[in-house]
Amino acid sequence: MSSLPITNEARMLQLSPTADDPGLVAPFAGSDEVPPQTQPTGRRTFATLAPLDLEPRALGREAMALVLDAIERAEDPLDRASVTTALLATEGRESPLGSYSIDEVGVADPTGG
Repeated sequence: MSSLPITNEARMLQLSPTADDPGLVAPFAGSDEVPPQTQPTGRRTFATLAPLDLEPRALGREAMALVLDAIERAEDPLDRASVTTALLATEGRESPLGSYSIDEVGVADPTGG
């Protein structure tokens, strides 16, 4: 939680394999707003794979693979915002962990969205 405002101000993507605190992605349950206390720029730069509920090493490997895939899919792979946009547009990703999507607030959805 303490690093997220810093990485958000720098417009750096932060993808956590296991962070499951809902306050990191939304200011209140069910909201799709960007939480100002953790993402003060108002742009979403954080996502989590925690809902996939698998062992942390597998989630860590998948997080790295997901970021690399987002870099490849980004309109401009050298632009942080473009990579973040690509990651948050992940739909129907097939992986060794099964199929999932990243929803509009940056949370992995094992039902595929």
